Amino acid sequence: MEEETKTTNQNHDISSAENTSSETSQSLKDPLGSLTDEDIIVPRQKPTRQSPKASPEDQEKSIVRTYQSDIADTVRTKKVSVTQMALAEQKRAERLQQGEVATALDIHPHHYLRNILITLGGIFVLILAGAGYITYMRLTSDTSVGPTQEVHLEKEALLIVTGQEKLTLASPRRTPLVTQLTHTRENTALGVGALHDVFFVQTVVDEITEDEFEAVISAETFVRALQTRASESFIRSLSEEFMIGLYGGDPTELFLMFKTEQFDAAFAGMLDWEEQMADDLSFLTKAVEPPAPVVVTPPVSVATTSTSTATSTMTSTTTPTTTPAIIPIEEPEAPTTFVDQIVKNRDTRVLYDAYGNVRSMYSFPNSDTLIITGSLQAMEHIFERLTVAQFSE
Repeated sequence: MEEETKTTNQNHDISSAENTSSETSQSLKDPLGSLTDEDIIVPRQKPTRQSPKASPEDQEKSIVRTYQSDIADTVRTKKVSVTQMALAEQKRAERLQQGEVATALDIHPHHYLRNILITLGGIFVLILAGAGYITYMRLTSDTSVGPTQEVHLEKEALLIVTGQEKLTLASPRRTPLVTQLTHTRENTALGVGALHDVFFVQTVVDEITEDEFEAVISAETFVRALQTRASESFIRSLSEEFMIGLYGGDPTELFLMFKTEQFDAAFAGMLDWEEQMADDLSFLTKAVEPPAPVVVTPPVSVATTSTSTATSTMTSTTTPTTTPAIIPIEEPEAPTTFVDQIVKNRDTRVLYDAYGNVRSMYSFPNSDTLIITGSLQAMEHIFERLTVAQFSE
């Protein structure tokens, strides 16, 4: 009887061992069981805020205890073993190394959403700022032209203008050319801030058909007709298209706008031309009259003479004539060199006269554009137009 009982117990132990072995094998084959990645949360170690009075040993113990308690809570609530958590973490690391997009378990959802909202908000603010600036420039510029008025242009201008005027270049010489430009400036009425395009045409004969037609002169033809002392390398660096412009101010100002093909040659040529450029392009600026001389009238002197006789005494007074003295104002010495100046955040070279007025100035707002004028207001307005055009593209 005892032997049968022992045999039964041995069989029961063997069966239990086989069941245990089977469960262990099944667990090794599929350690995660029916759990998915979303069911497994591996706690990340986050140091808790410690009291300033806590010692370093207490802080270290507190961190370890908190991490261990998080693991214990995960095992207890999710029914997940430590081995399953380790395998899940390894699987996720392999997925991230292969370039897959991190899931919501790998990042903090609220941080991700916050970053998206901040980025979209910044873009929206920039768009509003750009739209507001463009609207402001369009409302404050060209007040002389209505918003629905269309301007017919005979040739394409380098800037948005309110009108154009065509002049015929009868003779490619300096005197008639400057006379035409000066007359046009003095007889063109423009609103404040308005721009007007002036261009010259000349008669050209076709070499094949021998027909005559009008063609807009090039920048090289214009500069050579002015008989300037600019270098040949500078003239060759200019593109054919250029603009002679009028700026509506008080008074109306002239400016030149060239397009360049070789920035280095154009910039070097301008530096070499600085000594003669103000004289060569003196028509761009109206001459500023020097201060009037001071007239000083000396005090009037009175001379008195007396004549005595036996019966009476006569007294006569004579007033000598005086001529007012004219004291001329000594003209200060005019600067002879250009100086660097920032205009609307752009580098500009400026030459002042003896009284501090702008005599000539030029700037390269970009690598293929050159602007020359004698008016600071005109230069500022052109820079604003270029900025608006850049945002509108």
